[in-house]
Amino acid sequence: MRNQFLDFVVARMLEVDSFEPAAASPDDDVKWHTIVPLVLIPHPELSKSHRLAIELDFGMENGQVEFHCRQAFLFYALRHLRLDLEGEAKPEAQQIALKNRLEVETYMLNEGAF
Repeated sequence: MRNQFLDFVVARMLEVDSFEPAAASPDDDVKWHTIVPLVLIPHPELSKSHRLAIELDFGMENGQVEFHCRQAFLFYALRHLRLDLEGEAKPEAQQIALKNRLEVETYMLNEGAF
């Protein structure tokens, strides 16, 4: 019996033969209950006009927008927003940056990412 929370791709499950009652309570899943703010800004290396367009596209106010994500989904959210490539992609391809990267990295250190 496992006493941990796991990440499954349910679409890949073909059948379930049996199951055991959960050993851990959903209330104990800290990563599920922890909300991480992602503060998105236009990529700072873009031209002023391009940054303004990104602000409009993302509904930013005062040059930023805050997106809330469960820590359990943080890896997937960063990958979906292409923020896992920050520093590797050209600003025109990246378009946005993570203003609070240092704060977000503290949540990812336990995940083995970044």
